[in-house]
Amino acid sequence: LKHSLEEAYGDTIEVEVKRYELTSAEFLSEEKLEELVSFQPDLTLLEPFTLMDNGLVMISNSHQNIDAIRSELSEANPEHVMLLQPPNPLYNANYYPVQVDALKQFAEEEEIPYLNHWTAWPDPESKEIEDYLVEQDGTTLPNEKGHQVWYEYLLDYFIAD
Repeated sequence: LKHSLEEAYGDTIEVEVKRYELTSAEFLSEEKLEELVSFQPDLTLLEPFTLMDNGLVMISNSHQNIDAIRSELSEANPEHVMLLQPPNPLYNANYYPVQVDALKQFAEEEEIPYLNHWTAWPDPESKEIEDYLVEQDGTTLPNEKGHQVWYEYLLDYFIAD
């Protein structure tokens, strides 16, 4: 996606990708937010820590942490825009979809654009979704096929044909 955005928009855009394998609480307590704020981005596409928070951080606290991230970024750059997207779907999960639905509702209530790429994936209740995921270090993540679906969804959002 980074390459496609830079190719489409040329030198009018600078894309920085940051990955944190932390819960939202750890992200804030380990001062990773300061690192992000130092970039003073105009736009942040945030995949909140919903998957990492699963079972460790209450939904309401996770949302408070997202709000803290948004506030700090907006304070550093009043023109800042935040977009939210859910993490990848999981096969036949129980509580996780509730968390993701709550994230979507939070985004709507806070008027944060929500990029629901899950609509491009196979049904998480079907075995077909397993063809798009891989188990890695105890976490289920997208494999190449899953990344492709996610990429195409975001590409369609950011770059009009």
